Amino acid sequence: MGTKVEVKTIPLHGLFVHRKQVWRSLGKLRAGSHSTSAQKVFINEHNTEVSTENADFIDGLKVTPYDGELPRISKYVGSISYYQYCLMQKLV
Repeated sequence: MGTKVEVKTIPLHGLFVHRKQVWRSLGKLRAGSHSTSAQKVFINEHNTEVSTENADFIDGLKVTPYDGELPRISKYVGSISYYQYCLMQKLV
């Protein structure tokens, strides 16, 4: 994984990792805002993108840019993404 950068430097629609989850940057909430909107992303076994959650991130928050494939949900690992599942396996 890459060096941590501030979330405000992630390009619009760029992916980043925060707390072992992959998020897509959606840019500023509004002009003059100090937070960036983001959406958790992953795809299902049919390669259809699924989004489950939106969140706001303070611009100064340090995150890891992510340039891998979108994480997958597998019918075998329940509702977590395949990326999250793999991370959990490494921690055990």
